[in-house]
Amino acid sequence: MPTQTYSTASVSPRERFEFWREALCINFYGMTAEWDSGRHTEDFDATLCATPVVDLSLVECKASSHLCLRREHEIEERPGNAMYVYLQVHGSAWFDTRDYRQPFVTPTRTMAIGFSDLPMITAPTHGERFDFQLVRIPLERIAPLIGHRTAVRHCPLDDRASMTTLLRGYLELLFREGPSMDAVTAEAAAQTLSQLTAVAYGLAPAENELVRGAVREAKRR
Repeated sequence: MPTQTYSTASVSPRERFEFWREALCINFYGMTAEWDSGRHTEDFDATLCATPVVDLSLVECKASSHLCLRREHEIEERPGNAMYVYLQVHGSAWFDTRDYRQPFVTPTRTMAIGFSDLPMITAPTHGERFDFQLVRIPLERIAPLIGHRTAVRHCPLDDRASMTTLLRGYLELLFREGPSMDAVTAEAAAQTLSQLTAVAYGLAPAENELVRGAVREAKRR
């Protein structure tokens, strides 16, 4: 399946935000976009590209500042049953979730992991732009590692941890090379990223044989 690209570039300025809300956030990801208080602008622009690699979805997003929300009724209507691995490419963003101790911020080059079916609100800090990469991972991929635990709360990853560095490098590799991989290579890469994500989050012990294989593969790359 080819990359899907959604852009406001061809939409008249006055209709761009409504296009983004209805065509993208509501219909595509089961989310809602709202203006942040006092930040309504006529020059809003946004682009989102989603590329499938096996059953993963590689998403790149750049957009003017606004709020992005996933609420209880949206989760009920559009359950995702997936983990998300988030990389802040430029700038920074804040996340407010019920399941974490307090809102957290992702500065440039930092990462976070979340669960599609928990409420959250996010926006760029200080009126900056959204600029991030995100990988959607079906929970079935990590089920053998997490056992009966199926809910993953949103949280930032420790940027000082070696596993975070390894995960970030492999995620960037997947964005560069994933779309051109053959089926066998893509399946192996998707599984490696899923296993690295599980151990970086703390869902799987580093001593697990599957995890050790994923670490060896990521270091080899």
